[in-house]
Amino acid sequence: MGMVITLRKLSKTIFPIIVVVLAAVVLFVFDNNDSDCPAYVSFSTGERGASLFFDTLRHMGYPVRQGTSPVYRFASTQDAYIIIEPSSPRVDMRIAEEMITWATMGGKLVFLQNDLTYFELLLDGGIVYSNLTIYEVGQGMIITGRTREITNRGLIDNARTGTALHSFITHWDVDNIWFADYYHGFGARSNLFTRLPAVVQLVFVQMILVGVILVWHLGKRFGNAVPYYEETEREENEHVHALVRLYMKARKR
Repeated sequence: MGMVITLRKLSKTIFPIIVVVLAAVVLFVFDNNDSDCPAYVSFSTGERGASLFFDTLRHMGYPVRQGTSPVYRFASTQDAYIIIEPSSPRVDMRIAEEMITWATMGGKLVFLQNDLTYFELLLDGGIVYSNLTIYEVGQGMIITGRTREITNRGLIDNARTGTALHSFITHWDVDNIWFADYYHGFGARSNLFTRLPAVVQLVFVQMILVGVILVWHLGKRFGNAVPYYEETEREENEHVHALVRLYMKARKR
């Protein structure tokens, strides 16, 4: 009896510990540390962040979104993308050609980079407006410019570039305006779990589920015993035999 009580107390102690450990493992695996936000992303409030421009457009009622997908030829041409100083991945000639193909079909692209961009090499006939260069390509538009004027610090010092961009955005009939944080490593975010092969990921998740089920199942064995009642099966003609026995007893009398 004392051993049963000890096991009950032990189960009540161990089960919460196992749950906490499993939760900690899951949080560690799926955790994405956003404390060190890189520059030029839509949610960064540092001097080189882009949250001021993002929040201003949002408060003005524009359909701005934080984008975690790349711009490629099959992206929706009813959307606009704003890419600021891409670093992970960097935009090379092939990616720039892909974006131009998408814009030609009707997409709107704002590409801001401090160094010379591939768009300035691949496109010609651009119109300079303020600190921006505007290219009309097919049914769409590509706007290039320098990064420093659109950062939080740049807009505080001089809002000219932000005002110029707004003058174009206000005429765009688009479903969404994506600030493409994808190009700063915020796509399918990489961590220890996502870097594992798909089979290993599946096995890992299954192991966690099996562990939880086993703990839950074994934990019930430390509870009160469930009484087991076995029913006696009755024969269909049992009443006939009973009547016969009564009849035979009555005859003997």
